[in-house]
Amino acid sequence: MRLPLSAAIDRSLSLRLLLFAGGAIALALVLAWVTLGLLFERHSERQLQVELERQGIALIAALRLGADGRPLLQRPLTDPRFERPGSGLYWRASAPAGELRSRSLWDGLIPPPREKEAPGWTAFNAKGPFEPEVLIVARTVRLDPAGPAMLVEVAADRRPVADARAAFGTESAYFLLLLWVALAVAAWIQVRLGLRPLRRIREDLAGMSASVDARLSA
Repeated sequence: MRLPLSAAIDRSLSLRLLLFAGGAIALALVLAWVTLGLLFERHSERQLQVELERQGIALIAALRLGADGRPLLQRPLTDPRFERPGSGLYWRASAPAGELRSRSLWDGLIPPPREKEAPGWTAFNAKGPFEPEVLIVARTVRLDPAGPAMLVEVAADRRPVADARAAFGTESAYFLLLLWVALAVAAWIQVRLGLRPLRRIREDLAGMSASVDARLSA
């Protein structure tokens, strides 16, 4: 009766160890998947912010104030999306005497930042003129040291960032699933090898017990 009982104990212990290892590995990989998705989204959004700030600098360089104090564009910006209504890329320059906006903004609105006269560029998300959400970079500048302050804003649709994160999440999920399978197999091999010395000890003890029983019954 001892050998079947020993085998049952081995199977029970192996099963518990494998379930624990598989659950722990799965939890770690799920946390890694969530973290990688967040990091990817933050990186993509930073890249978009850098691009919008570059567009904003080009816009500031192309602006001047007219005699009536309204902003004027001396030369068009190079990105053709600024000329297509609802293209997903917009700019607006607002001075006390009036504002100037890209053709792409059409009759849509982009909100100003909550902080007025903030130093440097301010980045924030808001409802877009034609999209659920846009990323906006804004900065207050003075084209003339003695002139009025002017708010410059450049906005872009955030949907490409969200789409990129979704695609990255799907691809990384497949990879992490394969990784879980590989780690689970490695854990199974490790459990089998780790229990082998215990199995030998149990068999030796069973043999010693049988020898003692035989001597006592003689």
